[in-house]
Amino acid sequence: REANRRNSDIVETIITLSNRLGLAAIAEGVETQAQFQHLHHLGCELAQGYWFAPPLPAAAAETLLASQPMRASTPR
Repeated sequence: REANRRNSDIVETIITLSNRLGLAAIAEGVETQAQFQHLHHLGCELAQGYWFAPPLPAAAAETLLASQPMRASTPR
């Protein structure tokens, strides 16, 4: 449990620092909805990992991306 808390503190520090510097932090390796929600709560706006989709061949990735609604974003 202590290791999990320490890891969470490190992630929170990185996200806070990136946000204060006007940079986007991208979480890699998100595997569960709970992880995604925790990251979002900490202020992380971008993530990737198996929870969204497994690694895909280029054609399958294009199909997946084409099927997703586009979201507008504002440059930092």
